Amino acid sequence: MDEPRSTTADERWDPPVTAAVRLVSVVGDTMTHLGQIGYLRGLAERCRDLAP
Repeated sequence: MDEPRSTTADERWDPPVTAAVRLVSVVGDTMTHLGQIGYLRGLAERCRDLAP
């Protein structure tokens, strides 16, 4: 029996993308968005602190 992570998730790519590769991609994308949120939060806090 194949492991779920080795299952082909997208055959439109060459070579086909496995579920494991797709999972790593989603996690990486999520980390990027968390970094963007942190940056915006820091900007908002800084603007609030500088406001008269």
